[in-house]
Amino acid sequence: MRYAAVFLALGVLAIVVIAAAMIGIGKQGLPADRPDPGGQRFDYVLLQDSGQMSEKNLTTITCIVAEEGPDKKRYSYLLGSAGTGQSEHSFVIMKTKDRTEVLVDSGFPVIPPIRPEIPNLQSFPEALSEPGASRTVDFSQSGTYAITNGTAYYQANGTSTFTGLGYRNLSTDSGTYECIGIAQTTTYTISEVLRIGFTDHPVEKTGRISGETWVDVHNGMVIRSAFDSHKALMVDLTSAGNNIAGFEKIYREVATDLHTETELTDAGVYGQDR
Repeated sequence: MRYAAVFLALGVLAIVVIAAAMIGIGKQGLPADRPDPGGQRFDYVLLQDSGQMSEKNLTTITCIVAEEGPDKKRYSYLLGSAGTGQSEHSFVIMKTKDRTEVLVDSGFPVIPPIRPEIPNLQSFPEALSEPGASRTVDFSQSGTYAITNGTAYYQANGTSTFTGLGYRNLSTDSGTYECIGIAQTTTYTISEVLRIGFTDHPVEKTGRISGETWVDVHNGMVIRSAFDSHKALMVDLTSAGNNIAGFEKIYREVATDLHTETELTDAGVYGQDR
């Protein structure tokens, strides 16, 4: 009877920890104290399909790009539900030729190489104009983010391989564009510690992402992308069940597969009517 109660408690705790570990899009809009970002506006629609959803999830993404200096641009993102029209998450990044810096983050860690479905978030290596040309890039990023009743500390490491696909004209609802294609394969690990109350819960995430992105050759903005990803999440619940005799380690593992498609639907000057 005591074991049954403990296992029930562990099950509830696992749900809480896994939900915290799988944080994606928060329910927040652009920060209220942020001034009008100005610049060019690019509207996208993001389709996400896990193969298990009764309906495919549609997200709208508005990306506002403003020049901040020579080879320096600010990207302000606003993500929302296509069904409700309400904003759900926002963040701001600054990109230079060699670096992407997160300025405002309102929910989840922004790790560009593992979020290729968000347009214009990552920078691509040069010299991919020839079909078959390839470059491999290692990445590493650490930080913290807020979770329900606690804080998450993470360290992400991985490798991305980019391969040129050549040129193609693509048409969307917003027009026809001359694009260069880039194939991408990324593998990564994320080691996290979820501090909930006074207890730390180690979490290991591993993943593989593969797909392609088509970029406007004239302004460098993403026109269309499609990716498939597989990720596994393992939660160590040993600290919560250390009073159970005979159990040295207690783990809970969850694996997910996801297909995403992103496409530009409209573009113009921010603040002007569409």
